[in-house]
Amino acid sequence: MKAALRWYLPIVIVAATLNLRPALLTLGLVLPAVQHSLALSPFGAGALTALPIFALGLASASAVPVGRRLGWSGGLIFALLLVGAGTLLRSVGTDVTLYAGALVLGIGIGLGNVYVPTLVKARLSSRIGLAMGMYTMMLTTGALISVSLTPAIFAHFGDWRPTLAVWAIPAFAAALVALPPLVDNLRPQEHIPGMGLWRNGLAWSVSAYMGLQSAMFYAIALWMGALIGARGQSMSAVATDLTVFYFTQFLAAFLMPVLLTKSRRQDLLAAVVALWNGIVIVCIFYGPPATILTFCGLLGVGTGAMFGIALTFQVIRARSTDNAARLSSMAQCAGYLIASVGPLVLGLVNHSADARLASTIWLLVLAAATMIAGMLAGRPRFVDPTEGN
Repeated sequence: MKAALRWYLPIVIVAATLNLRPALLTLGLVLPAVQHSLALSPFGAGALTALPIFALGLASASAVPVGRRLGWSGGLIFALLLVGAGTLLRSVGTDVTLYAGALVLGIGIGLGNVYVPTLVKARLSSRIGLAMGMYTMMLTTGALISVSLTPAIFAHFGDWRPTLAVWAIPAFAAALVALPPLVDNLRPQEHIPGMGLWRNGLAWSVSAYMGLQSAMFYAIALWMGALIGARGQSMSAVATDLTVFYFTQFLAAFLMPVLLTKSRRQDLLAAVVALWNGIVIVCIFYGPPATILTFCGLLGVGTGAMFGIALTFQVIRARSTDNAARLSSMAQCAGYLIASVGPLVLGLVNHSADARLASTIWLLVLAAATMIAGMLAGRPRFVDPTEGN
């Protein structure tokens, strides 16, 4: 990479990463308005929250072929343009554009989720723990900013359409910021003999951990507002609870990749974090209402740490940049296909006779499965064929 661009890459990573969550998460705050406006059924609302996450998985499978044609930097610009275009399309206000836009923005985010860690692996490998910490911290920062501002934007416009459309602006701006690295646009190798990750047990463990922790996170992010609201919380109180939830992810997402790369028991660390989240979820749904805000903060710590672990596994379980990209592509393809089930099921059980109990059970199942996957993915091995895994 040209010397003049070395200092600039972190700016690109920050700008791009800040746009990989807002388009997904802002929907949760205005979902009741969307349901009322378009008369969506419970299944329709659940499908709307699951569709972009499902698209993340499909897009991740094509990230390496697209990267081979456009390069890692070119692919990132393409991904950001898709995020912006999909966000605008979803905001047009018809049933067709609502789902089509969700699909397009999900594809863009799925590609970006692979390209950013790949650039980190390729250009910042000497400080991988710190760089991945910065990456996960920026993801949570984007979520925090969008969730904090969306209620005020909705109050200003009084309509969910422009409220969601606003978030296309920073995505297009980030695409412009990402243009300079095109002068040194890395591309993946055409073929790596013996890289059969889809038959690799460790790769599947990393993918399962990615998917299960994402299923839990997106189920919480997109339906927690409705579930907390059912306990008597006002919209402003729910917004505050969610803001604290995202804020406390900030530090955990930054520190966990650093701690993970230095830990000798990565399997135990991953398992403990999943157990923590399961306990806190029970406290949110069944503890005194006055403690919801505190436990939302503690849940943010756990989910931020879990996400940092999931992304770091994808980088440190492979030796080379290209293998890390392939592992990331597989983990996010299989992972987000798994993850799409999280909000879909929670949306369905949210309309059951005892929504709180059914929702708690579903989230605890996800927490237990994540704990098992984390113990397997945390083994000190590599997916590269030289290890014979």
